[in-house]
Amino acid sequence: MEPKKSFRVDLERNRPIFFQIGCIVALALVLVAFEWNRETASRAAIYLPPQSKSDVTELPPTLPPLEEAVVHPEVPVILSLVPDNTELSVDLQIFDNTTVGENTSFRITVPETPEAPVDEPFVNPQFPPDFQGEGITGFWKWVQKNITYPREAIEMNLQGTVYVEFIVNKEGQVSKAKVIKGVDPLLDAEALRTVLSSPRWTPGMQGANKVNVRFTIPVTFLLKN
Repeated sequence: MEPKKSFRVDLERNRPIFFQIGCIVALALVLVAFEWNRETASRAAIYLPPQSKSDVTELPPTLPPLEEAVVHPEVPVILSLVPDNTELSVDLQIFDNTTVGENTSFRITVPETPEAPVDEPFVNPQFPPDFQGEGITGFWKWVQKNITYPREAIEMNLQGTVYVEFIVNKEGQVSKAKVIKGVDPLLDAEALRTVLSSPRWTPGMQGANKVNVRFTIPVTFLLKN
């Protein structure tokens, strides 16, 4: 009769389980060994031997270097005491070795200041000149009405605006007219002629005084098609 093994007492069927348990235990021991060595090394790295107070040398605090004080020598003042009835000398010694006495005369020269310009024309006086009750606007209208367009300028088709500067003096007359921005000699000359032929103005006033006043007006030449 052939003997047969019982399934319950067969140990071969539990071999994989025992093998896995053994591997787990071995791995756990290896990990514990590594952690033990790491902890010991880290503790040894931060270990410092105790020091006594006598081994520690305290350094004195560093202070910025002191600047050397500059001592200025004092100039001694020497006073000479003389009796009250002593006659003192009135001569003074000047830097150029000139002796000054009682009869010495001096001449003081005061630099001359340039005189202010007389009758300098105003631009914005307190009371501007008046032209026929309309001021500068009325004069501009008068110029545009009384100007003559030069025939040669018409034939040459010359157009533009001429700017004329002039002064209304204390007598109310237009003077010192000049072109400050022209177009053509023909138009510039006609603009000057018209401005200088102006009737008399009422002079400008600065306070209670009549003054010269400067003006600038545009004189326009325009051809109509």
